[in-house]
Amino acid sequence: MLKTVSERIESAHETHTYLNDTTHWLFGLPVSTVSADNQEITQRNAYDATASVLSAHYTFEHLLTSYQFDAQGRLASFTDGNKHTTTLGNYKRDVPQS
Repeated sequence: MLKTVSERIESAHETHTYLNDTTHWLFGLPVSTVSADNQEITQRNAYDATASVLSAHYTFEHLLTSYQFDAQGRLASFTDGNKHTTTLGNYKRDVPQS
């Protein structure tokens, strides 16, 4: 079950929001950073609801990188904001060889 932490941690210039996924024992995953000056979202992360893995990272609401994982939970590929995809595979000892 994905839950966004209701309390926010505020610094002098930003508000940070975190995700706690008690089902997968993942706590404090960064969700967003909001500028205190103009309430603009400066960074945002999206997580896959079934595995709580990072699926996308945004900066100023523009897609910076999206991530795809294989059935074993290893990073299979990532795509940048310009739609260039890098594929990883042939894992040995959890290190991609290609």
